[in-house]
Amino acid sequence: MERSVNQTVSDTNISDKMLSNNQVKLLSNEDSEKTLFLDDLETRYDDLETQYDDLETRYDDLDTRYDDLETRYDDLETRYDNLETRYDGLETRYDGLEGLETRYDDLETRYDDFETQYDDLETRLLRPLIEKYIAAHSVVLDAYVAAKLEISL
Repeated sequence: MERSVNQTVSDTNISDKMLSNNQVKLLSNEDSEKTLFLDDLETRYDDLETQYDDLETRYDDLDTRYDDLETRYDDLETRYDNLETRYDGLETRYDGLEGLETRYDDLETRYDDFETQYDDLETRLLRPLIEKYIAAHSVVLDAYVAAKLEISL
């Protein structure tokens, strides 16, 4: 292997000696143009690589922000579900309270009916009894007072 490399180097040296000065200048100009072209390409490549790194950083930042937004959205969705559950519970309690209110109104109506019936019973039954009781006691009281008055006279 070393021999072929040495042979190539020696062949190149011989061919360089065979070239005229103008030809060497042309080749060296071509080499400098190639070098300039390659340097320009390398610079562009480095610029593109830098831009790619910047874009990759921006993408990572956007990806992070997107993940943060997704997390916040999930939190909001969880809060919404909790609020919806609470609302359903409140709605159930409200329905229960409406049922109690209906029962209260029904009891109030029944109480009013009972009070009316009691007043009717009092008017029809108790008053005549009370009046008879008062009348009977009035006769006894009058007799007692008369007897007391006769004794004292």
